[in-house]
Formats: sequence, C-alpha cells, structure tokens
Amino acid sequence: MFAWGSASTPGAAGLQGDGDLPAERAGSPLKYTTHPGREWFYVLAGAVILALSDQRTVLEAGEAAEFDTMTPHLIANAREGRPAEIIALYSVQGERLHVIDV
Repeated sequence: MFAWGSASTPGAAGLQGDGDLPAERAGSPLKYTTHPGREWFYVLAGAVILALSDQRTVLEAGEAAEFDTMTPHLIANAREGRPAEIIALYSVQGERLHVIDV
C-alpha cells in the first residue's frame, strides 16, 4: 500500500525517494516514465491523476486502472493538500523500478 500526502503505514513498501506522490502544479511539470511490464492500482482514498501519453483521467476512491507501462505514464495526487492512497500491483519488471523496502 502506498500513502501519499499522509502518514505511511509501518512496514509497507514505498516508492523510490520519500514515497510522496506530488500534486500536479502549473509551471512544475511531473516526469513521465516508461519501463517494461504492466501496472494495476486501486484508489483507496482521495483522488489521483493517471496520465497515459496525452490522456489524463482523475480516479477517485473505489476506482482502479491497469495499463502497459511502455506507455509514457505518471500518477499524481489530484488534490494538493489532501492525501491520496493507492494499492498497486506491478509485474516483475515494474516492481524492480518502483518498490523499495522501508
């Protein structure tokens, strides 16, 4: 489980870096990434932006997404100042790029 903008769960896996999912801000573009594999996530709380190439979708709590990670993608907190929490599954290739022990 990943918690962005809120206290993280002890013993949970986290993203590279500090685990914070930044909110998208004007003048501060977020970086798209690509890597072999597939990714699936479910929004537990809050809302996130899923950007796949030039298509953006806001997913709210209770919604899920799955995609080919060779598509340029990013996931960002949709609401600055409000926490978002997701649970994510990665293929083996994606796990190597995203998950670290905390």
